[in-house]
Amino acid sequence: MGNYSRRNFLKTGLAAGALAATGRLPLRAARGSATDWVTLGKSGVKVTRLALGTGTSAGRTQRDLGQEQFTRLVRHAYDRGIRFFETSESYGEMHKMLGEALKSIPRDTYRLLSR
Repeated sequence: MGNYSRRNFLKTGLAAGALAATGRLPLRAARGSATDWVTLGKSGVKVTRLALGTGTSAGRTQRDLGQEQFTRLVRHAYDRGIRFFETSESYGEMHKMLGEALKSIPRDTYRLLSR
């Protein structure tokens, strides 16, 4: 079992107790969308809930698309509200391909995560 904090254990236990006692959960989380902007941890950085990652099989899957098809994929995600993109130099040339795909999109409209 992974790390499970005491706080999470207590929250889960309290929710289970409330469910057992009342037959319904006490709180409902607001439904979110993949394109909602959320704050990343305590950093204050805002990103979309869903990111487009470029490291499938160390980037091979995306590289095999070629630049033109990969750019179409990135633009498809962007046009549907995804504004968070992840890449790494360890994925081969994916950081360069992503840069090319995002070239004409205003830089202040999306966020990049690079490792």
